[in-house]
Amino acid sequence: EEALLRQRLLEQKCVEAEVASAGVSQLPRMRHSVCMVSDFFYPDAGGVENHMYMLSQCLLALGHKVVVVTRARGTRQGVRWLTGGLKVFYLPLQPMPDVFSSRRVSL
Repeated sequence: EEALLRQRLLEQKCVEAEVASAGVSQLPRMRHSVCMVSDFFYPDAGGVENHMYMLSQCLLALGHKVVVVTRARGTRQGVRWLTGGLKVFYLPLQPMPDVFSSRRVSL
């Protein structure tokens, strides 16, 4: 029951934020399919990881379909389902190039 209450509060906050940012009292209820791709995602912890997770949860709460594509970490490979029905693809890829490092990346 507590989890259901938390989910409803999250949905309400997401809807209120969406309405406030649009500057209108009613928004059309269009459903979108969203694919987020990042080298940074759960189970790693950090700002980008947390932002992607929370944004995904808000979009799911609003009724959108969301999947995340990231690279595999250790034994975490393949498809995993996280809280709220978030589908995550952990693919066996090399880390994405870091534009802030001194390493040269050849394409």
